[in-house]
Amino acid sequence: MINFPIFALARHLTRFAPLLLALMVTACATRPYNAPLDHADPATAYTFFNRLPRNSPKLFVVLSFSGGGMRAAAFTQGVLEKLASTRIWVDGESHRLLDEVDVITAVSGGSFTAAYYGLFGERGLADFAQEFLYRDIQGEMIAEIVSPAQLAKIAAPHFSRTDAVADYLDRTLFKGKTFADLSGDGRAPYIILNAADLNTGTTFSFTQMQFDYLCSDLTPFPVARAVMASAAVPIVFAPLVLRNQAGDCPQRHPDWVAQALAERNPADRRFHAATALASYASPQAVPYVQLVDGGIVDNLGVRGSIMSEVSHHGRVIEMAGAFSAQAMAQVEHVLVIASNTQAISGREWLRAEEGPGLLETAEALADATNNLLNAETTLLAQKNFDMWANFINLGRCADCPKVTIDFSVLSFDRLVDVAERTRFSTTPSTFHLDRETVDALRTLPSSMLDDAPEFQTFLERMKPSHQNNWSR
Repeated sequence: MINFPIFALARHLTRFAPLLLALMVTACATRPYNAPLDHADPATAYTFFNRLPRNSPKLFVVLSFSGGGMRAAAFTQGVLEKLASTRIWVDGESHRLLDEVDVITAVSGGSFTAAYYGLFGERGLADFAQEFLYRDIQGEMIAEIVSPAQLAKIAAPHFSRTDAVADYLDRTLFKGKTFADLSGDGRAPYIILNAADLNTGTTFSFTQMQFDYLCSDLTPFPVARAVMASAAVPIVFAPLVLRNQAGDCPQRHPDWVAQALAERNPADRRFHAATALASYASPQAVPYVQLVDGGIVDNLGVRGSIMSEVSHHGRVIEMAGAFSAQAMAQVEHVLVIASNTQAISGREWLRAEEGPGLLETAEALADATNNLLNAETTLLAQKNFDMWANFINLGRCADCPKVTIDFSVLSFDRLVDVAERTRFSTTPSTFHLDRETVDALRTLPSSMLDDAPEFQTFLERMKPSHQNNWSR
């Protein structure tokens, strides 16, 4: 999630109120909506099967990038840079670990890093710091919103400040790229950008399977708008709006949703997912979908994407979205690196007898809720991957290699040095940080992974001397 300068933004908008009123008469802008599914090509759809990279089938590497504004963007860039400098052995050959990453699932601030790398690959890895991390993106967003051209558009009934910032990101950072371009070269990981559906309170992942429930084609949708949806913190930004397309395409009614609804088992996660998805079944009742910052539901980006019933056809235990039967038979090891850049707000009121004010109380409650959800989400993710490995291993022959899971969580809480831990955990969730802080966040994942026992266990497995004895 992002702590955007609400009051600063409000002051800027107030200054331009007279101009805004004058422009309302002539304003005629409208937001670009998502396209209907009518003539979409399944062979080019944005799905696991079409966009997973062509790397080793023995490995499945997942990165999750959390929210946290520029703090999260810089830290997750550091994760990519660390993996780019890490060599592993696969089938007798040395590979960069970054080239073996299959999926990056991201939310809010982490979505900027994931999307940029998914679009621009090696060039993006080299350019992201100058193009994004070192810029005052927050100031540029405010300037964009209050510019005369955007004020004229915002004055129109079907265009918001969220649309204005998405336009800005589309022009300046993502260069007009769409999901047709994302993860499309066979080398970049499959990128899952996650927002939250304000109506259902569930994760909304920008994958074709999710768009199927809207009878909509994700392929021509601008990546910038998906990133903006993932980072659209409520109140500061209006929800990003999608159209629930009219018609009754068969993709809107998969058998597993009907089955889960008929069983009505409240202990089954499929039932809760099916209930949310069923809300899209009637475009007359729900003609629009309102999306906000994905961190509201899952600030780690793992609860509702890589392990989602939406992404796995209702067969979560098999991870059927990511693994065909052939891929399931070949995989021998899974590495998950979860970047958790959660932070806490200032606590100056701890030293005051009168205690916190209204805003400070709200911030403390938000921190407590977010940190608790992050802990629960991490445990759930680890449990589900372990259950998946057990499911696969039960079906394998006695002499076949068994799947192993190494699950590493990079959290500021794991920093031993108190001063360092305090520095990073209190870094504000804004979209502008000084260069020194950005660089410190970029270098931090390297030392954290060097100290992470799960990651070191994985590297040990990948040494040539262990290649013939994986998990036997």
